[in-house]
Amino acid sequence: MEGRRMRNGKPRSAKREAQSDSQDASRRTLREPLLLTYCANVHPSPDLAGVLAALSGPVAMVRDRVAAGPGPSFPVGIWLSGQAVRDLAAPMAFARLAETLTRERMEIATVNAFPFGDFHARAVKRGVYRPDWKSTERLDYTLAVAGFEQIFMYHLDTGALLGVIDVADFRVESLSFSDDGTALLAAGGLAGKYGSALLFDVETGQKTTEFDKQYDAVLCADLAPGGTLAAVGGANRKVRVFDGFTAERLFEIADHTDWVQAVAFSPDGLYLATGDRAGGLYLWESDTGRRVHELRGHSGAVSALTFQRDSGVLVSVGRDGTMRFWGVEAGNAIRQVAAHGVAALDVVSAVNGRWATSGADGRVRIWNADGGEFRSLEPHGDWVYQVSFSTDGAKLVAGDWTGVVRIYESETGALLNALSTVPPAPARPVALASPVAAGSGGR
Repeated sequence: MEGRRMRNGKPRSAKREAQSDSQDASRRTLREPLLLTYCANVHPSPDLAGVLAALSGPVAMVRDRVAAGPGPSFPVGIWLSGQAVRDLAAPMAFARLAETLTRERMEIATVNAFPFGDFHARAVKRGVYRPDWKSTERLDYTLAVAGFEQIFMYHLDTGALLGVIDVADFRVESLSFSDDGTALLAAGGLAGKYGSALLFDVETGQKTTEFDKQYDAVLCADLAPGGTLAAVGGANRKVRVFDGFTAERLFEIADHTDWVQAVAFSPDGLYLATGDRAGGLYLWESDTGRRVHELRGHSGAVSALTFQRDSGVLVSVGRDGTMRFWGVEAGNAIRQVAAHGVAALDVVSAVNGRWATSGADGRVRIWNADGGEFRSLEPHGDWVYQVSFSTDGAKLVAGDWTGVVRIYESETGALLNALSTVPPAPARPVALASPVAAGSGGR
């Protein structure tokens, strides 16, 4: 999720701040030209020919109106219908799209991003079709969808927006707090360009450490208890472990055959579990990188990993829809649960021994310690990428593909709050207490 930059220091008058924000927004629109075309997003073209015609016609007209001179390529947001996707499978179809983009000096910034407002309302244009680009809501939405530049910090109990951490030109793939809640680790980058894992001071929002620098996005990262170690995995098929305080690289694991999508330290700090897109799952000594076990079972990508609080059991979920329990000491398969009918995307443990999983079926499920289902929460509108229990296990947080973050009461399943990806302008940040973080893109 994205928002405005964290502000500190002496507050300004509301009137002056509002005027300044409006001017800043206008300047940002010209400096970082972003286009979510009305017709392309609200009324998708039925086929590829319609998409190409829109790019050469109305989109080009808007480009000429808002872009500051010829400059670099103009980022556009396009919506591809099912027919347009099928059209792109034809020979030379991609070449025609590329030629049109090159000729019109455009580049694709977003594909099938959600339109602003309630797209399924009876009167769609009333909330979506807003020609006034000076609208604060419209600008916030546009910058949020195409920017991938900030992390929101919310108060878990009240839902209040406490502050925003700036991560310019950095798409967040994963977020995790240190065990004492004072630091936030964000993994990500820009696909095909660079990636790293950034450590932030939660109270100040300042970056304190950067782990690794890669030529592709980092997909996952985790901190060991006490912040002594940091593990980073990504599209380079490697796991690198760093000293959590000095950022010195200690060792590298190169056994994976595909993208590393999940890493997790055990609560006692002795083990590191890693999983990849090909279903590879391993357990390592965290301080040496020595392989302890290879755990075979998943028929598809390993999506997420977590340990039982006593470190005796490792739990994994994957694209095969299963949740699997593994004995850490012996490396044995304990049990397998059909958690979701489709891909299972995340798993987390609670202090009371329960587990929670989320999946591409839009479901969040809570499980008893033995793997029996305790509760299934009301379905989300789309894939639920990430779930997390509060420290005491009383609350469960779930974030889905639409960008909505919901907070539930774990015992009853009651919905306590829903946080927007594009909230109104935040007030001056206050000291954080029991925060929950939400980042752009990814899980």
